[in-house]
Amino acid sequence: KNEHIGEYFIQLSAFDMHDSEGSLEFLLIVKNVNDAPVVSNTIDDQFAYAYSEFNFTFDENVFTDIDPDDVLSYDFELYRFETLNGTDWLELNSDTRSFSGIPHNEDAGDYIVTLSATDLFGEQAETDFILTVYASSDVNDVVSDEITVYPNPAEKGFNLYIPDVNEVFIRMVDIRGTIVK
Repeated sequence: KNEHIGEYFIQLSAFDMHDSEGSLEFLLIVKNVNDAPVVSNTIDDQFAYAYSEFNFTFDENVFTDIDPDDVLSYDFELYRFETLNGTDWLELNSDTRSFSGIPHNEDAGDYIVTLSATDLFGEQAETDFILTVYASSDVNDVVSDEITVYPNPAEKGFNLYIPDVNEVFIRMVDIRGTIVK
């Protein structure tokens, strides 16, 4: 076990029935054997929205390694459910354990993210979580302070990002001009 790693001075003494004594002294060195990291906690499913920056930092305790002073590095694979193809919009900073990226509408869908932790000796552990990317509504016309959204998103909802605005007044109307409440 790792708690036994270290150097131990051993002295063995033996006596026979005539009270003769013999002794031996030696140094016993217990070296560490690398242990692979393990998955200690799961990652909740995550959500991202097209054209919005996605940032997510996973907890430090998702993976653990009982080896003293072992350092873990992280990597990931991203696969779509439908095609099992990857995508390149998502990045991982291994030092900060942070995912970031800006998906587009063509990235909408469900992904399996396989996150791996590797120790200094190349041993690995992996865990998966689901990342769902939602498409944004298409904004076709921007005229002064008015934004027209097609198709009408009232049925499925939509995300509206308005940067650097102190006050926002939003009025939604259906195709007949009736205010949507």
